[in-house]
Amino acid sequence: MIRWLAGIALGMAVTGAQAQDGEPCRHPRTQQELPQVLGPAFIRAGTHSFEAKFPGQGCSVRYQHPSGMWADGYIYQGGHGVVQDTARDPRLMDEFQSVFAGIRQMWSQDQRKGKLLDMQGRYESRGKVAVEVMVGSATIEPEGGAAPLRTHVQLWSGSGAIWKLRATFPKADQAASDPAVQALGEALVDLSREGSL
Repeated sequence: MIRWLAGIALGMAVTGAQAQDGEPCRHPRTQQELPQVLGPAFIRAGTHSFEAKFPGQGCSVRYQHPSGMWADGYIYQGGHGVVQDTARDPRLMDEFQSVFAGIRQMWSQDQRKGKLLDMQGRYESRGKVAVEVMVGSATIEPEGGAAPLRTHVQLWSGSGAIWKLRATFPKADQAASDPAVQALGEALVDLSREGSL
């Protein structure tokens, strides 16, 4: 099952070029386009819609920090229909595991060899309403002496959809980047619950 999900995740990464660039990424409940500025000065740099070619795969938005770091947010249902805001939903755990399986597979490819180290996953409360989310991180050690990277994933449900945040940056920037990614995640969690209170 995880291999199948990893294949889908990798396939989506490969077919990302077929996404409709610039199509708005909208909040599933309010239908508002995701904000231009979010969290600690992250600026919206681009959006993609996957719905035309991959129904249920939603949209993505890239946010760029002035430091050069970027993070991608995804909103989708992934064939699950309406996803209720249920803590520790097993479907979300499957999605979470598939993300890391996809990262591991991507870094095992010939053109991008590397090892995932120090992988961690846990539940944490995020946002003003203390939503329980799945967070994970790992160190990526590329072969050939390239500088190590850190990758972060945050996954939760909100407004009938799955929300995912993914960020990767140089491990040397970890002291500044970890708190920035967490703050962006907090802002996205709050945004995901807009219109539901």
